[in-house]
Amino acid sequence: HSKHFIREFDPEFRIVASSFQRTTDPSRIFFGHLDFKNGQEVYAKVNLFDAAPLADWLSSVEGISVPVKRPTNWFAIGGAAFAFLGVAALVKLLYSHLAAILHSKHTWAAVALVEILMMISGHMWNHIRKPPYVIGNNQGGISYIAQGYQNQIGLESQIVAVMCE
Repeated sequence: HSKHFIREFDPEFRIVASSFQRTTDPSRIFFGHLDFKNGQEVYAKVNLFDAAPLADWLSSVEGISVPVKRPTNWFAIGGAAFAFLGVAALVKLLYSHLAAILHSKHTWAAVALVEILMMISGHMWNHIRKPPYVIGNNQGGISYIAQGYQNQIGLESQIVAVMCE
């Protein structure tokens, strides 16, 4: 258990140490490693597992700001760039096939019609007012349609949308 703790905490400790070394006065705090066998009481006393709480604790003890600057995650940036280029290449390859669909009046008419029917059925009203999905009636059952003109139930808009189609 203790070795697992050290393996997890060491990268966080190194982040705080390297972040503080980049400050204007890195000479006020010295960072070092303490073997768990020889310093169990220190680890138990501090009980810190993440870089931010460690930096906050050091800031409160020393009275100076200890920043936390995580290193750039080049793998995530590279993965995002690779995914973007892959999608761009796929769009380029499939554009001739998709162009006919995207430039069709019928496609845009269908999209507009679905949007209009959604709004007529009360989708936006439900989104803004967040009504209950269903409500109970006086007989212990469920009401699907709200009484009155100013009320609406979440399921009611779906029923109206299906009826409009």
